Amino acid sequence: MPTIDFTNIRSAPKSKNDSFEALSVQLFRFSCDSPDGSSFYSLRGDGGDGGVEAYFRAPNGDVLGVQAKYFFQLGAKELGQITKSVAAARLNHPALSEYWIYIPFDLTGRVAGGARGQGEVERFESWKKELEQLAYAEGQRVKITLCSATVMREQLQRLDTHGGIRRYWFDDSVLTPVQVQQCLDHAREFAGPRYMGQLDVVTDAHDILDFFGGTADFSNWRRQIFSPILSELRSLRRRTNDVFDLINKDKKAEAERLLEHLSSQLAEVWQVEKPEQSVIQALKTVIQLQPILLTAKEGQEAAFAQQHGLESDTPSFRQFNAEYMCAFPAGAMDAARELFQLNQSMEKILTCPQMSVSEGNSSDLRVSEKPTQ
Repeated sequence: MPTIDFTNIRSAPKSKNDSFEALSVQLFRFSCDSPDGSSFYSLRGDGGDGGVEAYFRAPNGDVLGVQAKYFFQLGAKELGQITKSVAAARLNHPALSEYWIYIPFDLTGRVAGGARGQGEVERFESWKKELEQLAYAEGQRVKITLCSATVMREQLQRLDTHGGIRRYWFDDSVLTPVQVQQCLDHAREFAGPRYMGQLDVVTDAHDILDFFGGTADFSNWRRQIFSPILSELRSLRRRTNDVFDLINKDKKAEAERLLEHLSSQLAEVWQVEKPEQSVIQALKTVIQLQPILLTAKEGQEAAFAQQHGLESDTPSFRQFNAEYMCAFPAGAMDAARELFQLNQSMEKILTCPQMSVSEGNSSDLRVSEKPTQ
């Protein structure tokens, strides 16, 4: 578990000062005993915060505000900054009743401050008493609460029971490329003669793991897979009159309608950012087409066998008729077979593990975040 050292608070994404303010707001929201029904507001620092980083507004209108100051001593200059913040907070929030001040260090006592001078504790107490009396004289009761480093650590430990918040703010450990390479070298050395890069066999698992981990381009994979399929489907749709000339008109019309839908659905699967719904619709259409395409294929095969004989279903028969007779007696049968096989191929692609992992990896890896109370 990282040490809670406010001098080492993370500097990303802006600065240590901004990070300290953000942590202070988080602790204030958790630790402040605001009335039931209070609304909480955390303010952006653009152009100044108006004296408060965040505040609760109670149902009766009272405001409980917080201010964070990232400095490590409490002299006249620092007290002057806090005084300006309090004045701005009172001006912007006339109903201010509590004002919490977070600082990243503990105050010094009289001994540490020197025998002849005030310690930071006495200096702060004197300043606090004077300011509260001034507010009271002006008709406003403002209670000032100081949260120094020790108080902040206690609040953080009560809030962060699992250590995740502390690691976020104070652990700057990163996994460097050198560390990754060292782990790989260690694994290779441990495997010894059992490891050989040449024995690596590329399987679907490679794509699945790459898509799941976000290291492969799913859009490029879709383009490579679906571009030739759509091209072949467009070509075969021009031959539907031949393919479906032996089935009834209603079935033919239904098949042509489904093929048109399938073309549009596959185009969406290829192009849209999140293809989940398009995949479901395309798969539904493919399944509806299966019995119609099977009937058309079997009908064309039976008609060819009756007219030319089963023994004529050869490449040489097709070549002879094309070259010497300028005829294509197997054309309708071949088109029906190709369309049926293409439909089966589309079903395999739409249900392949690559598509499933690519559709679901974001939801599998998503981590829900609960707001801090």
